[in-house]
Amino acid sequence: MFPDSAIASKFACGERKCNYLATFGVAPRELDELRAKRKRTQASVDAMTKSADKYAEEAEKTGQVTLISKSNAMRRAAKEKTADIQALDEAVSKKETAVKDMSMDA
Repeated sequence: MFPDSAIASKFACGERKCNYLATFGVAPRELDELRAKRKRTQASVDAMTKSADKYAEEAEKTGQVTLISKSNAMRRAAKEKTADIQALDEAVSKKETAVKDMSMDA
């Protein structure tokens, strides 16, 4: 499994140990990473929406068309990121279900 290490090359992992490692080692870390990515993406969407609102307000005050264009671009980007958030939510849900199923088998 680990040919570059004399000690690690003696590592053996049966079905039960592998299941345990996946359930309580790798899977929770993956869940944490997915949740952190979702949190960062949500913060990005919030910032884009806030900037879009700021550009729109400034455009109303000054009548500059370029600010409206910037506002619309920010809103489109925020909408795309919102779709990413939904995909991350689904991935988290699937991973939680898989971990739950694995932990019942352990």
